[in-house]
Amino acid sequence: MANFSSLVRSLPFISHPRASGSGYGLWLTWQDQLSNSVVGTLQDYGAFCLCAERDQALWFSSNTDVFRALARLKISAQLLSIPVFIQVFPATFQIASDLSYSLAVPSEILKQSMESREELDIWIHPKHSEIVKRISGLRSHARANAAGLTNLGWMSLNVDENLEYEHTCSWFLVIKPVGRMRMKEAMMGWLAFREGIEDLIVKHNIENIVGTREELLLLNIAGYQALRAFCQDYLELCRDSKEEESRNYWPSVAAATPQHKIPFTEEAAGKFNINWEMLVPDIPHLQYRDAYILSEWFQIHEARAGSEETFDSWCNVTLKKTGILSTKAPADIFLPKNVLFGEKASCFYCGMRNHAAADCPSREYQNAPFKIWKELAREDVENFPRTIKNLDHALENKNIVSALRKMLIAGDDPEHKLLRAIYEINVPNQLRMLQLIWQVRGKEWPVGLEKIVETDGQFAREAFELLLDKKYIEAETELKKLRTLHPRSIVPVSLLGFLFMEVKDTARATFFWEETERLCSTPLLKGYFIYQRARITECLGSYREAASIYKLVSTISPAWPDPLYRSAVCLVKLGFTGQAVDILSKCIDQDPHCFNRILIDPELDRGRTHILSALWEHWHQIEATIVGKREEVENLKAEITVRFDEEHKFFIFAQKHLGYMQKLGQRSNYVAFRELITRIARFKERLESQVNYDVKVMRRQISLLFGQLKEIQQEASWFPYPKMLREFNRDFNYCVEKMNWVLRNPIKGQDNFREARQFVRGIQDHLKALRRRLATLRIIRDTTLFALMLGRSFIWLEVAGLGLALVGIPSILYFTRNLEGIWILDIIREREWEFQKALILILSGSALLVAAFKSAIVFEKRRRELFSQKQKE
Repeated sequence: MANFSSLVRSLPFISHPRASGSGYGLWLTWQDQLSNSVVGTLQDYGAFCLCAERDQALWFSSNTDVFRALARLKISAQLLSIPVFIQVFPATFQIASDLSYSLAVPSEILKQSMESREELDIWIHPKHSEIVKRISGLRSHARANAAGLTNLGWMSLNVDENLEYEHTCSWFLVIKPVGRMRMKEAMMGWLAFREGIEDLIVKHNIENIVGTREELLLLNIAGYQALRAFCQDYLELCRDSKEEESRNYWPSVAAATPQHKIPFTEEAAGKFNINWEMLVPDIPHLQYRDAYILSEWFQIHEARAGSEETFDSWCNVTLKKTGILSTKAPADIFLPKNVLFGEKASCFYCGMRNHAAADCPSREYQNAPFKIWKELAREDVENFPRTIKNLDHALENKNIVSALRKMLIAGDDPEHKLLRAIYEINVPNQLRMLQLIWQVRGKEWPVGLEKIVETDGQFAREAFELLLDKKYIEAETELKKLRTLHPRSIVPVSLLGFLFMEVKDTARATFFWEETERLCSTPLLKGYFIYQRARITECLGSYREAASIYKLVSTISPAWPDPLYRSAVCLVKLGFTGQAVDILSKCIDQDPHCFNRILIDPELDRGRTHILSALWEHWHQIEATIVGKREEVENLKAEITVRFDEEHKFFIFAQKHLGYMQKLGQRSNYVAFRELITRIARFKERLESQVNYDVKVMRRQISLLFGQLKEIQQEASWFPYPKMLREFNRDFNYCVEKMNWVLRNPIKGQDNFREARQFVRGIQDHLKALRRRLATLRIIRDTTLFALMLGRSFIWLEVAGLGLALVGIPSILYFTRNLEGIWILDIIREREWEFQKALILILSGSALLVAAFKSAIVFEKRRRELFSQKQKE
């Protein structure tokens, strides 16, 4: 059994629809499978399926042709078996802010249920009986209620079988070229492209009229199938013509509106309630009620944000699979309507249409330029739709200009940041930027903005305040006085340009900016005031001339992205979106913040569909790269941990920057993506530089340590007690082995680098141990050497003394044998052996003292001689 409430629950709930329209809901139930004839007939007559389950579906139609479709089905059911239950009831189609849809149905029919039918069974709500009567050949009559249906007095449908019940849906579709057809290039391009359109007209056998000046094509299209087929072929023609250089192409706008019994003449093109200059080129524009019927084959996009929308408002469509927006967008970003709503000319200061330049909230906004883009880069793009929605709600039912002024000045919520960013798009044209320009002393953009003199321009403060207070006469008088007092200053002349711009005297404003340009001495200043002339030309609607002037500014200040960006905006306003997309891509490459600027720029509204498609292609290209970059950051973090110790100064620097890069990788923002890529490249350069430096330091340390080890080896090489050198040799061999490893192996790789650092520290530690052991060896060495020198000297002296004693005493006794009475001789003769022993002891002691004294005197000299001889060997 089919339950109506389960179908309704599958649709989204829309609390605040952007647009809605009344029509006819259809509840279909069947058994096994829905007949193709039912689906085809309902689609041919302008109904479309909102949701479906296994045995039931919910359809919607916005026109009375749905009853003609039911009549055709009832006639067909007499010949074919169509086991379908169809209930028609009043319903309201709702469109959400993201262009999703739902259906509001009467609460009293929500609890209905129905068993499957064996034949066609049509039930019509009693409110529709009068509508049915107005259709020739159709009548309705009351019928008994069925089980499971709410008892509301449902009607059955009576059909005159002799009538055909053809649909009445038909449209006028106008195709117009963009640009001025008075130009030869435009006329030739349009005529060539029109040949391809005429081939489509012949293919689909569509009645058409060519405008008298050949500036438009008017087509008469009957039926939704014909409309769908032509729109598909037209989109493919535009796509193929742009992709193939050999094909003729010229940007054109197309819109289709219901005929409403208007005669098919050239004058019908003037009945369109649409601003042709705001339409997106190469994309058919339809009313929402018609576009959603084709939504099975087409993707729907808003045509113009900032206008009050109804079910009859304009939108545009692209092919779902092979069309312009085939790339999946990370977020459906719609421009804030309450911010952009207005029918005035674009404000010189901010580009919005809800106020004049003299009332612009930016006049009182004094925040430093450009900083807001860094704040916006910290926001996730997925949050932009919610932020825009909150901004719209915050401004709802308020004095827009007053509310904008308050929100612009105070608050740090995402909504306030987004609003400030919208006002930042045209910051070069605003008074706060003019004040900064007065103080600039640099020559080139943007580095020149860093050189400022804060006191410059203060003499015009009073005139500036008068301008802010809209006291234009007093301000003009004061500025003319200042101009006389300061004839070479750009301050009063440039401010006069802004003054006359606000009072809408564009000729005098342009004159004063040209005068200021002549007073400028640097390319930065000269380009800035030419930029003001380009902007006022743009605001006057001369987009082609303005684009040329912007390009001139780009040649003067090539590092300034704004002139290039504004030239692209002018091309979009002209309708040449394809050329603008190429320029905007260059702007994004030059300054990634241009990506976020494009997302929220109200002046790019005409080409928004094409531009967003190009933006999301940029997005997905870089997003695919970012997946690898996130892994690269993790790998770098692991590499840093492997390469460096926590005490290393680069380790602290790396942890800080890699942590920031991890946060960038988690942020869903194009600017953050680009910043991450740039930071990774710079970090890798810094890492490579640090590794190269550390490698040089390690090799230099190894060279020094090798010299120290060689000295230790030289001092220890003669040591006569090898068994005492086991620990010494172990430390020595470790140092030699690790030094050879560091010198012979490539150590830039992270594993070798880490190991080399450990080896260097190990070598230093072992060298310290070797020095401690060497001190002991020196003591043993010096003691041994001194003992050897002492023993050698003592032996020679002892031998000489003993020889003297053994030879001298007998000789004395022999040669003095005849002498008598000498007491010393008598003592020697009497105690010769005792005297001999005493003499030997005295000589030995003397020899030892003399040897020690001699050894002490010559020890250092002899040691140096021995070591120098050993070193030479």
